[in-house]
Amino acid sequence: MSRDDELDNAVDDLIERYLLFLRGRGPEPDLSVLPPDRRAEVAEQLEIVTALVDRDTSLPPIEEDPVAMRLGLLDTARQDQPSSILQPLPHADGGPDDAPVVIALQDLVFRFNQLVAVDFAPAWVSRAPNAMRPVAQCTAPGETVAVFVAAVDEWSREPEAVAKFFRLHPEVSAVALVSQDAERAVVVTPADAHRSVDTVHGWLAPHSPSSPEPLSIALGRHFDQCLPAWEQVAGLDDLLGLGDLNSAVSEISAKQIAEARRSRPKLMYKKNSLRVLSELDPLAIAEVVIDVQSGHLEGDDLVERLARLAEAVAS
Repeated sequence: MSRDDELDNAVDDLIERYLLFLRGRGPEPDLSVLPPDRRAEVAEQLEIVTALVDRDTSLPPIEEDPVAMRLGLLDTARQDQPSSILQPLPHADGGPDDAPVVIALQDLVFRFNQLVAVDFAPAWVSRAPNAMRPVAQCTAPGETVAVFVAAVDEWSREPEAVAKFFRLHPEVSAVALVSQDAERAVVVTPADAHRSVDTVHGWLAPHSPSSPEPLSIALGRHFDQCLPAWEQVAGLDDLLGLGDLNSAVSEISAKQIAEARRSRPKLMYKKNSLRVLSELDPLAIAEVVIDVQSGHLEGDDLVERLARLAEAVAS
């Protein structure tokens, strides 16, 4: 072993003993055992060990845990202060008429066979940004989407309000901004509402994730992408490649038996064998072949199975 390797081992041992010292399980190691040119470097390493030793990741209280909120394990009603980042949208008739948006959401419930539920009075309705008039909350397995009527075509004003809403309500996974007639809508995720880093251009400002389109299309596409696809699960035989093996083996067995029966043996024992073979059920042979190929039948069990098959024919 070279001198450098020995020195590295000595440093490793010193750090381990220093860790025990910090935990009250031994004396403080002496750096004087190291060469003078290495002591300063090792002293810096020990400072790092002191700063990091037994540091656990701090977890938020369960009632403030965003993961628990996202999974719906908590009552998400919170006493947050309302956001007043933007000015309220003007309404010419003095009162909003969100019937087109409501109808589009109800159509989504029907389209997804009630996998999507709509709540027109969510807990956060009174604490939504003023300029984004709350309409409903759409929930599905693992997804919670807040729906607001907003100035969809003026995206330069929305990102700050949407980003703050996400921070106040971590249980919400996306926000749908829709025009009053439900003909222009965009679905925004937390990533869309905050700045992002590009390896070439550096920091990028928040931008609308897509061009506005009807709410039923924009929100429907979002749920299409996030909901699980409940297609029929393949059977074990199909996964093992045995789906059509039963019929194939039965057909081959029948052909082999038919071919053997066309022979005309002259010896008595061959005639008896041919008679027994003619009485065998091709399906029974196929079952034995499949069990052997799938690993369910081997050794003594295989011999016993064949013996029972022969006895059944002989009787």
